[in-house]
Amino acid sequence: MKVLVVFLNGNIFKPKAGNETRIYHIVRQLCKYNEVITLESSVYKKEVCNLPVKARYFVNPIVIKGIRFGTFFAALNPSYILTLLKVLRKERPELLHVSYPFAVFITKALTKILHKGIVVYEAHDVEVKRSREVILKDPSFSFLKKWISYVYTYITEKLACMFADYIITVSREDADYFIKHFSVKKEKISVISTGTLVMDLEKYNKTKCREKLGLSKDSIIIVFHGAYKYYPNAEAIKLITNYIAPRIHEKFRDVLFVIAGKDVPKYEKEGIKFLGFVENLTELLVASDIAIVPILRGGGTRVKIMDYMSAGLPIVTTKKGVEGIEAENYKHAIIVETVDEELLRALELLIENDSERKRLGRNARKLAEEKYDWDKIGDELNKLYKSLNKRRH
Repeated sequence: MKVLVVFLNGNIFKPKAGNETRIYHIVRQLCKYNEVITLESSVYKKEVCNLPVKARYFVNPIVIKGIRFGTFFAALNPSYILTLLKVLRKERPELLHVSYPFAVFITKALTKILHKGIVVYEAHDVEVKRSREVILKDPSFSFLKKWISYVYTYITEKLACMFADYIITVSREDADYFIKHFSVKKEKISVISTGTLVMDLEKYNKTKCREKLGLSKDSIIIVFHGAYKYYPNAEAIKLITNYIAPRIHEKFRDVLFVIAGKDVPKYEKEGIKFLGFVENLTELLVASDIAIVPILRGGGTRVKIMDYMSAGLPIVTTKKGVEGIEAENYKHAIIVETVDEELLRALELLIENDSERKRLGRNARKLAEEKYDWDKIGDELNKLYKSLNKRRH
């Protein structure tokens, strides 16, 4: 089957953020059994493709006052419309996998006109929920910009749910939201979880990883990573910097918080080291002892949680941080309501108790192996798309 993957919101082949990591692995899994074509932002035209895709096409993003809008205005972008028409006529894809809601309606309209292809809306999260929890709370946006963005997002997501032939979500919670609030029929939606590549930890030496990253061999290292320009991550980093790390450092002088990710600045202060973007995430996680996810808002699932489980790290997280992931409290992670004294007590427990760290880490890794391995998720996705294509004929 020919599958067109539409992803205009980042770099498919050199992922640095959670959404990019998810789409990279989806493309990798689809390539196993299908001819895959990608439709990407021209910003990443020079990026080396390291997957066996059949062809790549590129869209010039809309730029307003120096701000580049990748997927957000796709339905209004002449470059997207003309390029998609070209792809539909030349490649004749049988299924179109469209990430984010903003391009779904125009994509369905064009396929309808040309009688070509099933359109699947891949919801990385519920955009209207994310807009309400993130954009409306982000102090860097003006009041007018917040509400224009929110209304536009609501309309486009509503249209995407109405006109897509099928919808895949990252969690049962997101699927239930679409069913309840956008009247999506249950038979039109499936959950395709975000997964992880379970790390081969035997290839790595903890001491050597620490030396390479310039980290003390004697510290207990608590890690957090994420794209800094995404407001929920920036908020979490601020909470670590201003509240969590200082409180922990009062009692435990040998604890070091390490923060990394796309656009994270490089600097150090007492008890905290900011590494910037780390090319080899596995080395960072092997070097760490505990993972912390003090996320208070956002949608979808946190890929960082999958990474930490894969690395066998014990995790302290908020309920929001672990949303959409089938982790049990005190079995696979310590899950707290919010960032408060309870979270600090959970960290203290793990700092003082090596056996508890190992127990939680083992359980988390086992869950990653059994439930969230990308190969298993990929088989599920390919089976679904094969059935949709059969239904079409």
